[in-house]
Formats: sequence, C-alpha cells, structure tokens
Amino acid sequence: MKKLLLSLVMFLVPLISFAVEGGNALVEIEAFIETETTEGAIDTSKKNWRTTLPKFPPVAFGEGGHYIWVLETSEGTMTADLFSNVAPDHVRNILYLTSLGFYDGLNFHRIIPGFMAQGGCPLGKGYGSPGYSVDLEVKPGVTHKGAGILSMARSANPNSAGSQFFITFNSTPSLDGQYSVFGQVTEGLDVLKRIAAAGNPNPRANGTPPLKNITIKKATVKWVEDATPAP
Repeated sequence: MKKLLLSLVMFLVPLISFAVEGGNALVEIEAFIETETTEGAIDTSKKNWRTTLPKFPPVAFGEGGHYIWVLETSEGTMTADLFSNVAPDHVRNILYLTSLGFYDGLNFHRIIPGFMAQGGCPLGKGYGSPGYSVDLEVKPGVTHKGAGILSMARSANPNSAGSQFFITFNSTPSLDGQYSVFGQVTEGLDVLKRIAAAGNPNPRANGTPPLKNITIKKATVKWVEDATPAP
C-alpha cells in the first residue's frame, strides 16, 4: 500500500509542477540556464555577458493559459500578454532573456513621438545583440494595430531579431508582415503615454537620444491561466 501511495505521489508531482508553471517552458529554460552556467557558456559575472549568450532551447508551451510580461520601468509598470501561438520563438526568447535578468537596468534608447519606444539593447545604443538571432515570425491577421503592440526590432535582414523590442504608440500598418508581433500591453497604457512624452521631437534624430532616460528596473514573466467560460 505504501509503495502504491509513493508511486501515486511521484506521478502527481510532475502534474502539479506542470499546472503551476504553465507547461514546461519556464522549467526547461531555467534548467537550460543552470546547465549552461555550470558549463561556463553563461557567466553573468562577466562585463559583456549580455552579448555572448547561447541561444534559447526549443521548449514546449503548456495549454490552458498564457505568459505575461511585466516591465517595471522608471515611469511605472506595464503588463503585456505574450503571443506564443503567434511568435513562439520570440516568446521563448523573452522568457529566456527575462529569466536571466537580461533586461533589468537597460533603457529605452530610442523614442520616436507618435511612433514607438525601443529598448532591450545590451549596449544601450541600438546596435547590440545577445549573440544570436531569431527568425521572422508573422501570422495573417496579427498586426501592429493600436497602442501597446510589442514587436521585435531588427536590422535590414528580416531574420536578425535579437533582444531589442519596441512598443507602438499608435497603429503602424507599414510594419505588418515585416516585424514579429509577440505581445500586447494590457495594463499600463498610461505608463506608455509617459514614455511617449520623452520622445525626441527632432525628425533628424530618429528618436535618439530621448528627452529623458527611461529604464527597465525589473522584467518578469508569469503564467496566467485562461478564464474558464461560464456554464
């Protein structure tokens, strides 16, 4: 009987972990980080660690919920839903970099009035990367419509996204099909407006530098269960 109960407990523990973590995505990412840290591929004590990272693993996402991204900035906190069904690799990337503390302390180096705020550059200048790239992911019907769309910045190469992202202030249909939308701000649009107010108004400046240095104090990811429809 004791053996049966022990077996049942051993069977239920992974299921409980699965429900709490929302699938095994974060668990696998954290295990990957631990392994790579032990082997020396990740060393956050080094000055340039943010630019020499191994790429995230191809982790699976759970069902029955979704991840949210919480950005605590010097202007306030924004919360965004992450679209793993639209841009799975970009969401894996965000989970990975956020779990590493990559975004903590970085700034929004480029803010263009009426357009967007760009951040996530490890060098704070707009030309840094984490040491790997993420291919373009687009899906019909998922567009840069409205304020608060999260999309990934890149170079002229569509498959060159890294850690840099931008948040739209308005609809930007010219970006549709060219940049990977991976989420949308659901709380903190008032914070986004304050960030927008720091935009560089000089059209020749291309948004740099902003009128105010706005930083990401802390970035975290959380699993949220989808609401169960009422009977």
